[in-house]
Parts: sequence; C-alpha cells; structure tokens
Amino acid sequence: MRSATCVNPAVRRRCRAALGGKCALPLIVAVVGIGIGTGALSDAVGASLIGAGMISVLVFPLLGTRIAGVAVPAGHASDESDEY
Repeated sequence: MRSATCVNPAVRRRCRAALGGKCALPLIVAVVGIGIGTGALSDAVGASLIGAGMISVLVFPLLGTRIAGVAVPAGHASDESDEY
C-alpha cells in the first residue's frame, strides 16, 4: 500500500475539496422531513439518516484535511482569524 505522502499534491487538494465541501445535512433533513410527513419513512429510519448525515459532516472534512496533509498550528482554528 502506498503512503499518502506519495500521492500527487494536486490530487490531494482535490480530495480535500471533495470531502470538505460536500456537506448536505440540510438537504438530508428536508428529504427526511418530507419522507416522514408522507409516511414513506418511519421516525427511526429518519433519525438514522439524519444521524449518518451528522457523522459525515464531522468526519468528511477531517478526512479531507488529513488527506491533504494540512496542519493547523496549535491554538489556531482553521477558519477563524484574530484580525478584525
């Protein structure tokens, strides 16, 4: 198995963008709401789908950052700035 450091940096950036930018939790919530409202989904299945969507919102961006090899300095959030 090849190490992640051997992968082309452009490919790693694309993977990070694909995993970090594809959070569709609002769409999942809307579809589940419609499904439950029409009786096509049970409450348990709807809750499972929303739970899976929540996990993907947490895991995929972290996985994308790991693949890209981006390190965030200690004490600094990646999307926040101290300058106003």
